[in-house]
Amino acid sequence: WSKMPSLSVLYFHGNDGLNKIRHYRKKMINAIDTLKYLDERPIFDNEKRLALAWGRGGHEEESQERTRMQEEKQQELKRDLARWKELQERGRPLKEQREKEWMVQLETKKTEDEEIRQLRISRQQDFMTTEGLVRDEVVVEEYRATTALMQVADALKNLVGHHEEDRKRL
Repeated sequence: WSKMPSLSVLYFHGNDGLNKIRHYRKKMINAIDTLKYLDERPIFDNEKRLALAWGRGGHEEESQERTRMQEEKQQELKRDLARWKELQERGRPLKEQREKEWMVQLETKKTEDEEIRQLRISRQQDFMTTEGLVRDEVVVEEYRATTALMQVADALKNLVGHHEEDRKRL
């Protein structure tokens, strides 16, 4: 095999002689350093590390390598968690600033909603209490505009309510 330095795929699957070779896969991985795919499966880095450890010192060395790999994985997870916490801390001021801006916008919308509501009530009262008011097209259009304005106000109110619910969920 050493005379084939670029050998990366080897397929012996279905060869009955392989059943007689103990640790066939580990031996092949140890013998051919460039091997990337053996039979019907790729050779992943973890498998290669374990096979090479087995080649150096048998099952005991393989077990020690597996322990090292688990420790490395734990260290990687701890580093990832620390990075995540750092990102959260760096983002916290931005989040707080955005929440303050949302609160200002919410208060502004509440004030605008109240002004629209008062205007709507005033328009309705004017329309209903005006004596001798001739209901011509101009008045009807004004009433329609007021109704449309009330619908917009209601829609804004619903939108603000949903925004508050979303903010609370965050």
